[in-house]
Amino acid sequence: MKRLTNNLLIVLAVQLLALAWVFWPNPPPGAADAEKPLLTVAGGQVDRLLISAADSKLEMRRDEDAWRMPDYHNLVVQDALVERLLAELPGMNRGFPIAGSSSAKQRFEVAEDNFQRRVQYFAGSEQLAQLFLGTSPGFRQIHVRPGQEEQVYSIEFNSYDLPINSTHWLDKTLLQLEAPSAISGVDYRIHHSEDQWLGEDGVAANETAVERLVNGLASLRVTGAADDDTASILEEMAAPPVLSVSAGDTAYDYHLYEIEAAYYVRRSDIPVYFALSKFDYDRLNDSNASTLFPPPDEGAATEPESAAVE
Repeated sequence: MKRLTNNLLIVLAVQLLALAWVFWPNPPPGAADAEKPLLTVAGGQVDRLLISAADSKLEMRRDEDAWRMPDYHNLVVQDALVERLLAELPGMNRGFPIAGSSSAKQRFEVAEDNFQRRVQYFAGSEQLAQLFLGTSPGFRQIHVRPGQEEQVYSIEFNSYDLPINSTHWLDKTLLQLEAPSAISGVDYRIHHSEDQWLGEDGVAANETAVERLVNGLASLRVTGAADDDTASILEEMAAPPVLSVSAGDTAYDYHLYEIEAAYYVRRSDIPVYFALSKFDYDRLNDSNASTLFPPPDEGAATEPESAAVE
């Protein structure tokens, strides 16, 4: 009897396994492909990026230390934005295709001759991959087509994250300077010594005024490069440096300019005039001998005679 019961249990287990095999929900066709990234491109191989719109382009190239825009004074690009192009965008799951016909590519504006954005990835002169981005089906959604494929997909992305606008990509912090060792202005020179700032005569500078100046150097943000016409005007002004700053073994001269309530800065190591806010302009321009070394508080008078001890 016991043997019969065991045999019946084995038969029941086999039947249950068979039922599970038949009725277990299978992944829909193409599910494996839906998990694939949009592009398979090794970011370390890419040394040139090209973003194109209908009538404009933006090129970025990698040199030894940074990504730069050769057509925009060869200025540095923000690392986070480049990383988004190299890793985040191509690494997105493609999901299920929504169309694949020639008419669909035109309708969704992801065709070779009709696209809103095209991102091309190069290693030297060899194109490794490309991605076409088109219309938006909804909030934070965009139609996309990888390279030579015919299928069109929809991903979470915005076309305005890929503007053909150099100032968007510019590293706005490229003039920031931390840990200066000495700063000279028109009528002063201070140097850092043993956790304090001293003047040439050894007198300690006002901590609040120095902190404003040092923070101005460390958090300086530009908003973009001046256009050619403005740069020509600034060049003719030939303004002397407002600040000379030493950091490590390098010295930097800062030239500041104001034209009709617009503010600009040029640092001696980068031959470009940059626009900046009035707030940043003032933090670099307002320091002088009287703010760094204010006279003693005249309100501290001697004790009046009436208060003398009787």
